Amino acid sequence: MSPDLDAFRTGYREAFRSYLGGGGETGLESAYELGREAVTGELSLLELARIHHEVVGESLAGARPGELATVARAGTDFFLESLSSFEMIRRGFGEAQETVRLQQHHAEQLRGLADAALAVNSTLKVDEMLERIGERASAIIGAERSTVHVAEGDADAPEWPLRDGDRLAAPLIDRGGRPRGLIALSGKRDGEFTEDDESILMQLAHMASVAIENASLYEREAGIARTLQDNLLPDEPPKIPGVTARWRYLAGDGVVGGDWYEVIPLSSGRVGVAIGDVVGRGVGAAAMMGHLRIALRAYALEDESPAHVARRTARFVRTLDREQMSTCVYAVLDPASGELWWANAGHPPPLVLSTDGRASFLAGKPGLPFGVAEQSAYTEARERLEPGEMLLLYTDGLVEKRGESIDAGLERLRATVEGSPAEPATLCDRVLEALVAEPSEDDVAVLAVLYAPQEPVGR
Repeated sequence: MSPDLDAFRTGYREAFRSYLGGGGETGLESAYELGREAVTGELSLLELARIHHEVVGESLAGARPGELATVARAGTDFFLESLSSFEMIRRGFGEAQETVRLQQHHAEQLRGLADAALAVNSTLKVDEMLERIGERASAIIGAERSTVHVAEGDADAPEWPLRDGDRLAAPLIDRGGRPRGLIALSGKRDGEFTEDDESILMQLAHMASVAIENASLYEREAGIARTLQDNLLPDEPPKIPGVTARWRYLAGDGVVGGDWYEVIPLSSGRVGVAIGDVVGRGVGAAAMMGHLRIALRAYALEDESPAHVARRTARFVRTLDREQMSTCVYAVLDPASGELWWANAGHPPPLVLSTDGRASFLAGKPGLPFGVAEQSAYTEARERLEPGEMLLLYTDGLVEKRGESIDAGLERLRATVEGSPAEPATLCDRVLEALVAEPSEDDVAVLAVLYAPQEPVGR
């Protein structure tokens, strides 16, 4: 690569970025001058196109999903202007007319590339992504057949790209620059594959390589997180006289989060119940969830005061990672009397379903989530459950929706619970079916506890 070509590429990059930044007519004038410079420097049309694709590719790679179409359209306009002056000066007006026709086709390919980026990045499932890549490659280039292959290990590394009459292929490259697969096309609908087709397919392969690797890492982390979650969350509720507990957990779409729950038989015959939500998703959240469950259970077995358990757990979280935190409600229920007392660490309020079918939230001032402050104080609130009443604990994925007040979600939950049968498993299933879309953006946990004393409770 000559120094003149390096300088031209740098100038092209700066001019295009200026145009993207709102340069308008000034940017298009720069494109026109770049076309003149290309002729003076004896650059070929292929060299100019490759520089353009590199520069636009950099912008596409750094753009957010909502900006991809804008970058592609800007790249088309900018390239048309530079190519127009390049061809008019080099070949004359007649040949420039033919170039304009080719430009229009190339512009359509660039728009197709932007659409492909949107389609491919709208999923995190590798198999679905590979299918979309093949479909878009065929549509953009105009090929009858497409194959997208990703190898488990290092792939063969012939000289890329491959263009041989009725076949065109480009490599899928990992972050280390190693070939991991390819996009192969055959059966060009109109003539043979061209240099422009080659250039577009290489750009599509570059974009697809990044997307595939990200999706692969996402799927791998999701698998690890699900395994952690399956092993760290309890399998079955313990059997406790006077109390029936049931829970449900739904993973969000993609990587699981840090929702957790616990039912703890206490030595006094009472039962501790907890539910929480670690902020974040993936392996880190799942691991933190495991630490929290173990710590809270240990503190609960030592001290039945919910406020003391919450304070000690909050202090424990600060020793792990100051970038992570978790909300939580921890409550203690006495099956002998129906007495319930609880502490809240920044979590949505518990809900009680009474024997007459009314549903109401338990009042109480929440403290800070675990991990927010060095020293956290928590107050205890008290209530008395009547025989047959049911306590419902849940995570925020059940009541939160984007662009909506949390109060609206809480009222939706209350209305759903009201009038429900007083049976824990039925209630869990009912609220999930009514309030959680499939697939859910966030993971959701619900824990229902029925107070059903074996002997009448004296008053």
